[in-house]
Amino acid sequence: MEHVGLVALPEGGRQSLAVFRALAFSRRILQRMLSTTLRHLERDGILTRRLYPEVPARVEYTLTARDRRLLVPVRSLAGWLLEERPAIEKFRRFHDRQGKIA
Repeated sequence: MEHVGLVALPEGGRQSLAVFRALAFSRRILQRMLSTTLRHLERDGILTRRLYPEVPARVEYTLTARDRRLLVPVRSLAGWLLEERPAIEKFRRFHDRQGKIA
């Protein structure tokens, strides 16, 4: 779920790296994985990256105009996951009790 940060993007498509970090750490994603994912999204043309010459450095990621459409299905998936979370957790507990830990 490393791409979950996209769900938090407002309609304008801008968020600071600090917000991405907060989202990532709240979901236990390591900083390296977050950076790698953001770079992949940039390489795929989904995000543009702007580095500000400040101390400490500040980076801003923006969805490209073409890919703002991506928010519709991503938000839909995120909504479904939130609704299904209790059932998913129930199945995980059942699975774990059976000794089938992934």
